[in-house]
Amino acid sequence: MKRNNITVAPQTGNMDEMYDYWKEDHFGNRDDFYDFMTTPTPARALFLSRCRLKDITFDGPVGSGVYDVR
Repeated sequence: MKRNNITVAPQTGNMDEMYDYWKEDHFGNRDDFYDFMTTPTPARALFLSRCRLKDITFDGPVGSGVYDVR
């Protein structure tokens, strides 16, 4: 049976700090950063693996990771 997998954009409490951390290894402006963070890619997964998962929030059955810069 085929399942629908919902991908949710990660969350952060300090977008400025996360953006600065992203800029250390990436080129682009804030719009590029927002696109990067809201589009599920292997590059985003690698970036988030270097961040700290602080919490997981739920909206019904859908969970979303809350990240912070290490």
